[in-house]
Amino acid sequence: MYCSSDQEILFAFPKIKKGDIDMSAFACEPSHIGQLAIKFAEKGIYFHDGRPDAQQWAYALAWANINSLIERYNEKDAEFLVGESFTDYVCGCVQASRCLDYSLSAIQVIKMAKCFDYQADESSDYRNATVISDKVGSCHVSMLISCLINDLPGYDNAPWSYTGEGAPQAIRIA
Repeated sequence: MYCSSDQEILFAFPKIKKGDIDMSAFACEPSHIGQLAIKFAEKGIYFHDGRPDAQQWAYALAWANINSLIERYNEKDAEFLVGESFTDYVCGCVQASRCLDYSLSAIQVIKMAKCFDYQADESSDYRNATVISDKVGSCHVSMLISCLINDLPGYDNAPWSYTGEGAPQAIRIA
């Protein structure tokens, strides 16, 4: 959606308050959800009563994003923000979870996960979800990020603990 002024945005979305415009929730692109879903499945993140495949993750992630938009605005405005019917959006996310983008680095996926977490956080179901909940939540995103940190360059060679050995000595400055 293109709006030429804050007034047009406020008219289109009456629940948006002046000042919310820069940090309001939005629908992540289906490709964004799809790539995250692939990573959730690839890393074997536990959800509800098992380890879903990428398509099941995409379905759950898409609905978490939608429910956040509904909570923040309302159902009509959320569907407008999504840009298509919720069903078509979810189907697009599921379809996008069938093709891995090998060019994405771990840090890029971490940033995408943090973006998704922010977009889905408006819903209390998302905020309060546990690993065994039937809803996806921030706890699942945190588990994915923890797994992805292990993929960062240098992680395997980094010391497990810090002893201070070899560290510069503190100097007292008067």
